[in-house]
Amino acid sequence: MKKSSKIISIVLAAVLAMSCFAGLSLFSASAADETTYIYFEVPTLESWGTTKSVYCHIYNVYGGSALDTASWGSRAEQCTKDSATGLYYFDTTKVGTIEDGADYAVLFYTQDTNKAEHQTGNVTLGKDCLGDTIYVTGEMIENTEDSAKMDFEGAWRNNSDKYGAKAALTSTGKIVGKYFPRYQPKEQIVSQFLRSWAVKNYENENNRILSPEIVQADCAQLDVAPMDVYNQYATDYAAELEAGNPETASLATIAELLGVDPNATTVPETTVPETTVPETTVPETTVPETTVPETTVPETTESFVVYGDVDKDGSVTVMDATLIQKAGINMVTLDAAQTTLADVNQDGRVSILDVTMVQKYLAEVDYKNIGVVGQPSDIAA
Repeated sequence: MKKSSKIISIVLAAVLAMSCFAGLSLFSASAADETTYIYFEVPTLESWGTTKSVYCHIYNVYGGSALDTASWGSRAEQCTKDSATGLYYFDTTKVGTIEDGADYAVLFYTQDTNKAEHQTGNVTLGKDCLGDTIYVTGEMIENTEDSAKMDFEGAWRNNSDKYGAKAALTSTGKIVGKYFPRYQPKEQIVSQFLRSWAVKNYENENNRILSPEIVQADCAQLDVAPMDVYNQYATDYAAELEAGNPETASLATIAELLGVDPNATTVPETTVPETTVPETTVPETTVPETTVPETTVPETTESFVVYGDVDKDGSVTVMDATLIQKAGINMVTLDAAQTTLADVNQDGRVSILDVTMVQKYLAEVDYKNIGVVGQPSDIAA
């Protein structure tokens, strides 16, 4: 009997040991899987309704192996809810591998019980973000494809120092968002923008929203040389240009928008021979003293800076639009007077809406919707 009990005890111990190892293996596998997850915290905003389903859309921006693309709202993009935390998660391995040194973007979208859809704006994504959570900040940003639409700004809980609302050029040439892709050259960002919108919003004379002033101001703000953007465009879309793709603007149009002359030649430097000028002595002369009659300066009427003239140089220019753009994405800080001059729609803050009105004023379009641009303020010049 004692011998049987001893055997049973040994068997039980072995079973328990095997169970522990199996459990450890399962736990390890689960932990490994979770390093490929990204999470979404559905906002409690009334406008988002009662959430029924959550989806995740990830796409390549620059570098890395091509990810699989799935149709919008398909099962392949559907997220799973974690009952313990209430968060929804998506396993990125469903679309491919998020690689180090490459740029990606992601957005989450939901369908409520009334079948209405709600979505975040595009958020930059890198390998560092795996395991992190995106939440809705409550701020609104302009949709890059349709400037008449606004998206909810998304942000990372733990990687906001490097990643967040994807910065991009909209269809009207405004810079929105706060985080540019970390690895993609900015020359290519401008080149892609021109590929998307130069034909629709410049070559189309009935819808000429873009202008050379707007495009060149964007280059200045992004600190890229217009000629480098031209060369990037010519390289990236060489096949389309050769084939005469009607959706690809010609190089002549791109040069016009960027204000460059691709046919300009470099003048060789010439060396001017040094010449010696003989010294001459100028005789001293005595200048008779003269008495300058006193004059009375007439009083002048104090002038005031107009709204939109943020740099206070006496006129509203693309440089003012650039300053407002930078202030809107926290690249520069305006003083109290400049903030008042920049807030041309007078909603109490500086945003992309103010930039739009200044750009419309400069392009001389839609004068009914430019706020107070060009009107005198109460700030002295």
